Amino acid sequence: GPPAPVQRCVAGFYDGDGFEIAAGLELRPDHRFRYGLSYGAIDEQASGRWDFGKGGVLLTSDPITPPRFVLVGEAAGADGRFHIALDVPEGLSRQFFAVLVRFSDGRASQRQLGEEGLDLDLAAGQRPVSLTLLLPIYDLESETFPLAPGAGPDAGGAVRFRFDPNDLG
Repeated sequence: GPPAPVQRCVAGFYDGDGFEIAAGLELRPDHRFRYGLSYGAIDEQASGRWDFGKGGVLLTSDPITPPRFVLVGEAAGADGRFHIALDVPEGLSRQFFAVLVRFSDGRASQRQLGEEGLDLDLAAGQRPVSLTLLLPIYDLESETFPLAPGAGPDAGGAVRFRFDPNDLG
């Protein structure tokens, strides 16, 4: 039969640094790998197992716990106003986040949060019916959270969420 393919030693550190970019891949002899990339505002890292695949080396990342948004609470608020609050970990700015608000009249609006969250002024008879939270720099989108109807046609409200980054990045 044909000779078995030769599997040469590929373990080692591969440096992918370039102009304004830092990157590296370590393939360890125990078939574990570590990878890192830093470019501008993007920092990412991964680890897992490597093996020989068809035509090259196959990397399989360890399972991760994805980041998530948690609804902490809903409350009535001042008429004609709706407040969205977001609890974030220390060192992460609320201004990185946005919210997609869907209204009772069918309209939708995407707005960036400020450091104090977001205050919406509601038109007469208009109320938010659902919210989707976004972290655009990571292309991250929450589930859509339905909102409880307010007490009256112009009743305002307030809602608070928490962002759990888990294994983000």
